[in-house]
Amino acid sequence: MYKQYIYLVISILFFTFNCNSVLASDKNLNEAIQHAEAAVIAKDGKSIAENAGVAKEYANLIKESFKSLSSPGAGDNDLDSAIKYLDQAIEKGNEEDTQTARIAAENAVQFLKRLE
Repeated sequence: MYKQYIYLVISILFFTFNCNSVLASDKNLNEAIQHAEAAVIAKDGKSIAENAGVAKEYANLIKESFKSLSSPGAGDNDLDSAIKYLDQAIEKGNEEDTQTARIAAENAVQFLKRLE
């Protein structure tokens, strides 16, 4: 009886931890999308780079939470692609290549939205 109680408590704790990870990932995903979208409509390269940089920070938090889950999801490739495009938006934005940076940010938004 005591063993079953311990298994129940451990199961509840495990479930709670995984739910919190999923909720945090959802919040981080929403933030990443918002900042990537802000990069798309930003007026200049520096603003695109700044917003894409914040979006990338949230995307990396999502990547870390994916690693903490027992099995990687199918969204890993989409997340990696989004991060790649955010890197490009940052680089091109810092170079004031606004058009290319904006296109990269748009691509990042598309990949991030696929994770919803």
